Order: sequence, then structure tokens, then C-alpha cells
Amino acid sequence: MQSQESEALQARYRLACELAKAGAELAFEYYQQREALTVDHKGDDLQDVVSVADKRVEAFVKQRIQSAFPQDGFLGEESGARLPDARVLWVVDPIDGTSCFLNGLHTWCLSLAIVADGEPVIGVVYDPNHRELFHALRGHGAWLNDAPIRPH
Repeated sequence: MQSQESEALQARYRLACELAKAGAELAFEYYQQREALTVDHKGDDLQDVVSVADKRVEAFVKQRIQSAFPQDGFLGEESGARLPDARVLWVVDPIDGTSCFLNGLHTWCLSLAIVADGEPVIGVVYDPNHRELFHALRGHGAWLNDAPIRPH
């Protein structure tokens, strides 16, 4: 029988995989209309850009996390931190590779991690261009979609 803590982590793992896919699919809808997106620069760095897609995808993911696990913290690339000292912290980059996204390249994804008690325990990356879900739960290996990733 699994411990309550293990079951809670498994529930977060399932949600992380679900949200990575759903958030990246939402981003993909924006990707198909990228020429019409409003783009801003972060600070003085002209290479560091953010689009309305980044902000909306992050807001979507954040809302779903807060609804399911209101006690958990959140650190988003666009919106910053909410409850950063919480025992469980979700770390999200809604469009990892925004410049590639905006330039029509297929090398962007949604990246999500969960840190518990200061240690990374879950990592999920979804690439909607290739329908690839990379995911790992500490102690359970890493996976690409439904297949285990094994070193060669």
C-alpha cells in the first residue's frame, strides 16, 4: 500500500503530465497564429522576448495547479512566484524557446518541474510539434511517451 505522501506525489505527477500536454496544445494554437501575436521585450535585452501566448499559457497552467493544489507554490517565468516557500513548488516555463516559437521553428516546448522540500522530484517536457512527452518521477525512471528512456 502506498503512503499518503507517495499518493499525493503521484497525483501531482499525473496532473503535471496532463498540464504539460494541455498547456502546450494551447500554445500550439497560438503558434499557428504567431504572426499576429503581440511581443514585448523583457528589460533591455532585445533577445529576451515574451508574447501574449507565454502569458496566457502560464495563466492557464497556474490556475489549474492552484485549483488542484492550493497549498502548493508556483514559480512561473512570466508571472513570478506565488508561495515560493511552500513545501511543494511548481516551476513552469510555458513556452521554453519563445524566440524559436515566434520565428516558426519547431524547437520549443512547455517545461514543468516540481520541487518538494528543496529537491526536484518531477520533470515534464511536452513538445507539441512532435507529440513527445518526456517525463520523470524520482525513483521511477524517465519516459518518452509510454516508453522508458534507457541509456545506450
